[in-house]
Amino acid sequence: RVVTLVSPLAPGADMALTEAVAIALAGRVGELRLVVPEAVPYRVVLDVIADETGGDRIAVSDAMLKRRRLLFDRFARVDIVRIGFTGKTEDSYRRDKQQFEAALVRANAYLARRTDLLGLLWDGAPGRGPGGTGDLVAFWRDPSIIPPHLDPGPSAVRPGPADREDALIAVPVTR
Repeated sequence: RVVTLVSPLAPGADMALTEAVAIALAGRVGELRLVVPEAVPYRVVLDVIADETGGDRIAVSDAMLKRRRLLFDRFARVDIVRIGFTGKTEDSYRRDKQQFEAALVRANAYLARRTDLLGLLWDGAPGRGPGGTGDLVAFWRDPSIIPPHLDPGPSAVRPGPADREDALIAVPVTR
């Protein structure tokens, strides 16, 4: 059997949950694959993380790239699907907050539309900004609320889950 995980691998809960699931499934499935929808160029994400943590950009980038490489090594196949905006540059994502946030919403739309089962760590709160976990859960429960210009649409090859609520695994976390 092939099991494919889909995760944008945002530093924090996305990365931690993907690591935990990869470890839990190791040796229990025939082949483990990973699809990484990249709505914001990864170099921009690394810069944002360095800025948020107040750390040295090079040290933070090196640590995150090493962690990501070790995670990739757990999978038989890794595909990075670039779902960012056509014609936009890394610099435009850095300078334009609305573009950056719209890309985060696009990543959630991709997850809500292109996965059979959604597992996440969530504090149960509504989104604290565009692209948050609360938004993802709302999109999962009702894909019709996804903004049309950000909606990738349903998969052409796989139907969505018949019962979306039963296909939602939300592990509660507290802040």
